[in-house]
Formats: sequence, C-alpha cells, structure tokens
Amino acid sequence: MPSDFLVDLFSLNAFTVIKILVWGNFLSGLFVFVFVFGGGVQGQQSAYLNFGGAKFAQSVGWILFLLMGRVPFLLSANFGVTCLLVGCYVESRSLLFAIKKMSVSFKVAYGIVFGVILIYFNFFLAFFPSRDFNIFANVLATITFLFCVPGFACLLSRKKSPLRYLIGFAYLTLLIFPLLRLFEEVLGFSFLQVPKTVVESAVFLTFLLILFVGSAGFMLIVKETNDRHILELAYLDHLTGLLNRRHFLEDGAIGFDRHLRYGASLSILFLDVDYFKKVNDRFGHAFGDEVLRDFGRILRRTVRGCDLACRWGGEEFVILLTDTTVEGARALATRIRSEVALSSFPKHLGFSYTLSIGIHAGVPNPGFGATLDSFIEKADMAMYRAKENGRDRVELYA
Repeated sequence: MPSDFLVDLFSLNAFTVIKILVWGNFLSGLFVFVFVFGGGVQGQQSAYLNFGGAKFAQSVGWILFLLMGRVPFLLSANFGVTCLLVGCYVESRSLLFAIKKMSVSFKVAYGIVFGVILIYFNFFLAFFPSRDFNIFANVLATITFLFCVPGFACLLSRKKSPLRYLIGFAYLTLLIFPLLRLFEEVLGFSFLQVPKTVVESAVFLTFLLILFVGSAGFMLIVKETNDRHILELAYLDHLTGLLNRRHFLEDGAIGFDRHLRYGASLSILFLDVDYFKKVNDRFGHAFGDEVLRDFGRILRRTVRGCDLACRWGGEEFVILLTDTTVEGARALATRIRSEVALSSFPKHLGFSYTLSIGIHAGVPNPGFGATLDSFIEKADMAMYRAKENGRDRVELYA
C-alpha cells in the first residue's frame, strides 16, 4: 500500500540519525577549517570560520543529547541545548551574511531575540527540571525559527538567483514536519494519521537534510557572491559604479548592431566635468573622487535600465541611449544638468560643478560608414564645442 510505503520511508531510528548528525556536523566543520587554513579562502575568512565553528558546536550538542541520562542533567541538557542552539544561531547568521541580509539593526534585533530564548531555556532547565518543560518541543521551536529566517531571506533577497530561491524553498519546505510535530505537542492532537514515532523520525530526517542543505547552501552562496563580485570588478568602474570602458564598448557594439539592422534611432552623449583639474588642485584628489562618485550616482539614477552609461576615463563619461532621437537625448542631458545643480557636499558647502555635454543622434547608416566609434567620436567633438562656447552647456553634432 502507498501509505505503508510512506510510513516505511519516514520511519528512522532517531539515535542513528543523531549519530549521523554528530559526524556530519563535525566533518563539515573540519572541512571548512582545513579549507580556510589551507589558503583556500581569500577574504571573508571570518564568515567561513564562524560557519565551521557553528558546525562543531552542533556536533557537541547532538553528542550530549545522546548522553542524556548517562551524564549529569546540567551537562546533557543545559550545556547540550546551549551548544546546539548557539550552533544553529551562528549557522543562520552565516547564511544571512552570505546573502547580504544583515543590517546593523537586524543583527541587534536577531541577537536579542536569540539571547532571550537561550536565557529562557537555561533558566527553566536549571531551576525547573520537571517533565512539564518539554525539552524536545522547545528545541524544535527554536531551531525552526532560526532556520526560517535565512529561508525567507533567500526568497526575499534583492540579488535574486535560482540558487537562492532553491535554498530558501528547501529550508521552508523541510521545516514543515518540525512545525507539525510542534503543533502536536502544543495542541495535543495529530494532524497526520500516522504514528507519532514516524513524525518524530521525519523531524530528525529534517535535521539531517538541513545539515546538507545548510553546508552546501552556504558554500554555494558564498561562491556565487564572490563570482558576482569578480564580474563587477571586471565590468564596473569601482569609483562610480558605472560600466567601465571595455564593457561599454562590448555591450554597446551589440546594441549598435541591433539599431543598424532595424533602422532605429540611436543617441550618444559625451559628458565632461568642467574644470575638474582645478577641483583636484584646489580641494585634493579625495574630494575629486567624491565629485565623481556623486556624478556616478546621478547617472545611475537618471539613465534607463535599457541604456548604457560608462566612465570613459578620468572625468569623461559616455551614455548610449537606445531607440532615442535627438529630442530625447537633449531632454536627458537637461535633466542630468539639473540633477548636478542640486548636488551638495557637506565638507564644502559652497562648491558646485557643471558639465559640458555633446550629443550625436541619428539612425546608423552603413552606407556612410556608421560605427559605434564614429558616433562616440562625433559626440566627443560636440562636447569640445560646448567647452569652446563657454562650458556648462549642451551642443549637438552638426
């Protein structure tokens, strides 16, 4: 019968599963520490070490669970529960760190909630070690809470990816059986028409699966984050957060070919910060960098997602506007100048800067040798004409 098969599938020896959890967590922590101290990590060593330490703590906690009744209650219950819960807490924090969901206020709130839970456990276990305090149910509730947090965080992460969705979904799905078991303890009746021992076995199986999901998930999320950072270093200008020249030319060539093929209008803006050398000479290069960062923020805020904006070099910037006529390009240039005029700098309250902007727009014509480089060159020529005509203005290539 299918129901008999499901019962057999979830019927596990709890002590055997706990032994696997002991060795699984211990080996996971050992592999992480060997990986870190063997030079396999460049940066973020503390995150790996915290995760490895969390695995060791959980291993010790599960060992003391096995020894309950054979060693003093204070050691097996108080210290064992503390090790297990602290390990789960640090592991969940490590996962949250990996997915960048740890603001200062969240760290403080999460730590306070966990601290209250831990004090609650140790207080009752130390002073009221009676059967009325169900250790298993309370540990279950805490572990469920601790792993629900990174589960939801993965699903709600701003940097969305299939990997994060899968890990988040896996956490929340795996926690179904612990929640059902918890409700049975609280409400006193079974939601599933199966023996209580089967549900308990499924709960321990859940812990076993979380061992693998957590270990693999942490390593894969950290790798995904590092790979994304490497791509950002390769394609973005670190100071302004805009595309660098190389990546702009690669993506721009693809966009230009599309406009060439379909006969759509394309616009290029060439922008230069006026008198930037004087800014560096008068206020220093650190403030000059702050001006460039400010301008980068303005471009990221004003340029559409379908367009390309890059730092061409020094204080020069280039924007490629897809499917845009000269009127649209001029409107964007006007808006950018207006945003720049509103910029303020707390360290130099009276300081302001201006732009010289050149525009070349039109439908690329292969018969006239139109290329992306030729469009950029003509926008550059228009920008120099803006400088010759007094700066702080917009000029069109004619």
